[in-house]
Amino acid sequence: MNYSKNSLQELYDIYAKMDNDEFPKEAEEIFEEIKLREKEKGPVFEIKLATRLLRFIAFLIDASVVAIIFCLLFILLKVTIFDLDLMKIFRGDSNYLEFLFFSVIGISCIIYFIVNFYWLYKNGQTMGKKLTGIKIIDEKGNVPSLGRSYGYRFLIPVLISSLPVFGLLFWLTDALFIFGKKRKCIHDYLAGTKVVFAGEEIYF
Repeated sequence: MNYSKNSLQELYDIYAKMDNDEFPKEAEEIFEEIKLREKEKGPVFEIKLATRLLRFIAFLIDASVVAIIFCLLFILLKVTIFDLDLMKIFRGDSNYLEFLFFSVIGISCIIYFIVNFYWLYKNGQTMGKKLTGIKIIDEKGNVPSLGRSYGYRFLIPVLISSLPVFGLLFWLTDALFIFGKKRKCIHDYLAGTKVVFAGEEIYF
């Protein structure tokens, strides 16, 4: 048979479904065609972009985990480090509120990194992405470095979003970019990454 008109992905599918014992000659022909194509262009795998809904759910899971851990940590540390003064908050003490604001951001970034370090490094996943069956890859299909998956995708956008006025505009624009054809937020473009299905079970 002539398989020249079939794509490499189609050849993978045909070979995977074929009974090699019943059709040994045809299976060998397909296998040889696959090897020839891979030698010329490299392996081709079907990569499906994660849906916007799954990305949003993953974000909510990650944010909730960080928030819960932060609140527990805040309760433990408020007496010794934060010395939470409700009267200063009610009076709108700008210096005190600024201190609290940046403390929250700093500790949240640290917690996010600690909670997700292993999965980000090994699979390009946060806890939320692990549970929703999606992952981060670079443009070559590889797991990105921590500099990309944490620094460019999370830390830098968080720092920019913390700026007065401009930060809020950046945060909204970053989120709205997901509705583009490539389903990429600004932080995806910044890091040279995309979010795809991981081929894993979704746990809800």
